[in-house]
Amino acid sequence: MIGVRSPVQCERSEQVADRPSGSEACLVCGRRGADGPIILGRRLCARCEQAIVKLDVADRDYGFFVARIRDAWRAYTQAQP
Repeated sequence: MIGVRSPVQCERSEQVADRPSGSEACLVCGRRGADGPIILGRRLCARCEQAIVKLDVADRDYGFFVARIRDAWRAYTQAQP
């Protein structure tokens, strides 16, 4: 589901420009300089990690997070030998 943008991602996209360009991008929001855990071989930023921890199935961003994690899972499984 490439191209899906959540209000959470839109809000964060303006902050991407002030991050170092050589650092890892968050697997959910794409922001550079991700500083959280590594999941499926990709970095998850601390903000997205906290959003996921607090996420409820009824939240409007639930589908967005599920889609991004599903995409990461598919990429991970295709890259494995």
